[in-house]
Amino acid sequence: METTEKGILIQEGGSVYEGDFVNGEPHGKGKLTIPTGDVYEGDWVDGKMYGKGKISLADGSVYEGDIVNGEPHGKGKFFLADGSVYEGDFLNNKVHGKGKLTFATGSVYEGDWVKGIWHGKGKWIPIGGSVYEGDYVDGEGNGKGKMTWADGVVYEGDFIDGNANGKGKMTYPDGKIQEGNWKDGEFLG
Repeated sequence: METTEKGILIQEGGSVYEGDFVNGEPHGKGKLTIPTGDVYEGDWVDGKMYGKGKISLADGSVYEGDIVNGEPHGKGKFFLADGSVYEGDFLNNKVHGKGKLTFATGSVYEGDWVKGIWHGKGKWIPIGGSVYEGDYVDGEGNGKGKMTWADGVVYEGDFIDGNANGKGKMTYPDGKIQEGNWKDGEFLG
């Protein structure tokens, strides 16, 4: 038979757990404070942080969302100390899957992530009104994409390292079109 109780557990090293116990193990709702100043508040299963929770780090960053084996895993929201906010998927404590990062400056990236890096399909909106939508490889615009600048100029085509490279078409607000080969953002013809 299970016995449920509330209590406090002071662990070796100075960490303190306050909350629910079942058969002597943290289980249910609880709070763990470690000497570095980091705090976890949320669900516990068989002595492990597991379920929904909030991790507050000493640097001021805060994660709220799904926790598996003490790490962000699943859906969550991460508020960085600099004011930036990421909301989306996590895998083993890394941003991975679909998500949106809003920088403190107001710039936004929304799209695919692989192990913390922009990779796959995405949309980058830096401050100033420009927009890039397309393929990303290792954090850079690589592959097919469309760049629209704030002044109305639009480039659609191939990108390498965030620049027009390969086949593409540049359309200007006055109707002028340059279509053909590009290298490092320069029209070759």
